[in-house]
Amino acid sequence: MPRSGDVLDGRYRLDALVATGGMGEVWRATDVTLGRLVAVKLLRPALLADPQFDARFQVEARIMAALTHPNVINIYDYGHAPAAAGGGAYLVMSYVDGQPLSRRIAEAGRLSVAETGSMLVQAAKALHATHRGGIIHCDVKPANLLITPDGTVILVDFGAARPTAATAAEILGTASYMAPEQVTGEPVTPATDVYALGAVAYHCVAGRPPFTGKTALQITLRHLSDEPPPLPADVPPELRRLITRAMNKVPAHRYPTAAHFAAAVHRSLTTRGPTSPKTVDLPVRADAPGRT
Repeated sequence: MPRSGDVLDGRYRLDALVATGGMGEVWRATDVTLGRLVAVKLLRPALLADPQFDARFQVEARIMAALTHPNVINIYDYGHAPAAAGGGAYLVMSYVDGQPLSRRIAEAGRLSVAETGSMLVQAAKALHATHRGGIIHCDVKPANLLITPDGTVILVDFGAARPTAATAAEILGTASYMAPEQVTGEPVTPATDVYALGAVAYHCVAGRPPFTGKTALQITLRHLSDEPPPLPADVPPELRRLITRAMNKVPAHRYPTAAHFAAAVHRSLTTRGPTSPKTVDLPVRADAPGRT
């Protein structure tokens, strides 16, 4: 297994483990050639026995490398670690000094309308850039949205991403935020990510995901047939309407693009006051740069 101090391909020194997950680990690292701080995502070596996992990791690298947007994480390199460091494939990304939105919600309980709106505008713009590149993220959730100390939102983890209108033999994504068409295996479109972002917004202002259950299967099935419980009484009517439209079970009845969703949220914030969606004060601390 990799250890602090290991150097990948003579260039990327692993400094500190910052996140672990079912697919691998994320390390804070140093590019010793350029002298800059980076994040290294290491895939668990055992997963490479399945060619699909290695292929998916390479696809994630190519997808991310093709995207250039201030709210999308940058990728710098892809390779395979030496046997002494575990032998797994790895991605080198920009290091984000911030915390996942999931942690922010856990600490605050519920987020304010302004804070939620700031996140929505930026995340929707990131998704629109992704969609224009022909890619559907397919796993928009609080853990995949990082918040920096100045309030910038960064979209990360394209491991479940698919080309527009693609279908998949297996369901990838996270049950609490999964659009109905994802659950049933229908083609994914930009509306799929709009639904998920609407579910994230619901979680922010309600303090809980729109649907819960004892198993992931129970939760996904609720996306098909149930309506989310009413939002708290203090959530403004306009934000309720925005979330309701984004989470419509019929893709054609949602916002036509993530950019339209961003514009609608921005108008809502503007009518509430002069607070800029980018400059809302978000109390955060340094944390993991990505999810595995």
